[in-house]
Amino acid sequence: MRYLALILVGFSFFSVGCTEQSNGPVGVDAVEDAKQEYYLSLNRSVRFQPTEAERVADPHAAGDTINWIWDGFRGDRLTILEEQGDWVKVRMESDARGWLPRSSIVADLNVYQATVVADATTLTAPQAGAVSDRVISAGTLLLVMKETNGYAHVNIEGGEYAWVASSRLSASEQDVGVSKQIIKARWSSARKDVLNNTRLLDKARIKYGTSALLDVLANEVPFSELSEKPILPTLNKD
Repeated sequence: MRYLALILVGFSFFSVGCTEQSNGPVGVDAVEDAKQEYYLSLNRSVRFQPTEAERVADPHAAGDTINWIWDGFRGDRLTILEEQGDWVKVRMESDARGWLPRSSIVADLNVYQATVVADATTLTAPQAGAVSDRVISAGTLLLVMKETNGYAHVNIEGGEYAWVASSRLSASEQDVGVSKQIIKARWSSARKDVLNNTRLLDKARIKYGTSALLDVLANEVPFSELSEKPILPTLNKD
């Protein structure tokens, strides 16, 4: 009986310890399928080496090389490979690998992507009267961190967060897909690359034709550049 009592006491202690450990870092609302997600929170270059220097020593040849691997866009899903101080080595969905500042990455349990199909007022707290001056424009890609009492805590861009009514969000593949094209179109517009925007719009019209956000994307392309039908690639006959 003595040994049995010791076993039961030990088992009770182990059970309590496990319960406290699982409820600690995960939170009281944790679910069994909780999964850490990593997203790029803003558009920026993915670096060859963990530094913002434009050029770095080339490890494969004499001299230096450009410190750039890929242009990353807000909402790109990441896999963490290595950490070094304030920098993190990541693998992009394209399988490109490089370095990003830790501050440019949003990480949390079960983060998901959403957008708004019409301008939405933000809140400073999850309650109706806590209205702020910040308005989220239609087509903005949001990273939803958590939801409570009908409100969602969202990352708007970089280190900017706010609350918004969950009823204003759309997490449909169509709308989120167009939202990502809008990000790329605005990036191209800043570089005066209208032709690339036309391609983005054509791609969205084919793949996400039912989204209400197509008009927002079309605003990034001058009307004279729009085609009656999506542009198809032409064969070089030479």
